[in-house]
Amino acid sequence: MNLNFDSNIEILKSKKTDTTVSSLITKEDGDFYIGGYPDDEGISLNGGKVGAKEAPNSIRSILYKMTVKDSLKSLTDLGNLSFNGSSLEERHDFIADKITNILKDKKKYIGLGGGHDYGYADGLGFLKAVSSKEQKNKPLIINFDAHFDLRNLDKGITSGTPFYRLCESEFEFDLFEIGIQEHCNDQSLFEYAKTKNINTLNLEDLYSYKGFNFSYFVESFNKNTVAGTPCYISVDIDGFSSAFAPGCSQSWPSGFDYKSFEMMFNYLLDRFDVRILGLYEVSPPLDLNHMTSRLASLIAYRYLFHA
Repeated sequence: MNLNFDSNIEILKSKKTDTTVSSLITKEDGDFYIGGYPDDEGISLNGGKVGAKEAPNSIRSILYKMTVKDSLKSLTDLGNLSFNGSSLEERHDFIADKITNILKDKKKYIGLGGGHDYGYADGLGFLKAVSSKEQKNKPLIINFDAHFDLRNLDKGITSGTPFYRLCESEFEFDLFEIGIQEHCNDQSLFEYAKTKNINTLNLEDLYSYKGFNFSYFVESFNKNTVAGTPCYISVDIDGFSSAFAPGCSQSWPSGFDYKSFEMMFNYLLDRFDVRILGLYEVSPPLDLNHMTSRLASLIAYRYLFHA
């Protein structure tokens, strides 16, 4: 078994310019860390279309060419997870431990999937780093997704199980599921979400014939959360409409548009201490003109340079 990060990739060795994000990369401890998960085994085990293993480098190739907004920030790219001979569970545990150490050092982290099963790894690392008996408010996990990803482990670990595994863990946290689409989820998942007091914002409640209901979104958080709470934001790219994200294992015409997502994302970055951002299930082989990789890159960029 060989679990480590491999930084020997061409994107990280390419020539840097002073005007792009690539100029912020440092081998020293940066303000932000990035790790890539070139792994779509969890998607395959869930019956989805593979291809997300190519996403980390595809997202980097766009992100690192974007113009620098704040040259005072620095970025350490760990490279991609190297995992020959290891199981999914071992990979997830390795990532979780790595993230815990990064976050405890007061840094922030961006995880580039890969399958959404790595939402468990990123979430576990986050919870291990920020949970304590002294804290007044439970940590917050927010998942933008068409699916709950609350499936049990009857069929083993898959891309559909990350938040079930977290909910069944020893850690206490508040979970928001945003953009859930009824045709993508069994009724049993809605029932499980209720038993766990999961805050569910269905897509049909966020969008009506009048358009995007931002006030409903804000009210849901103002009523049920405390500003400044440590937070992990998970973005499964299939939560977006196929008009914006055609390159994913399950793409539907229904879903977020970018501008409404940006409003929600900026609100969350303003309100909470967002320690970690995870981007999952971008599938370059299924993409159209790199649209989905560009979308994921833009979300990462917004996180890096949010005022």
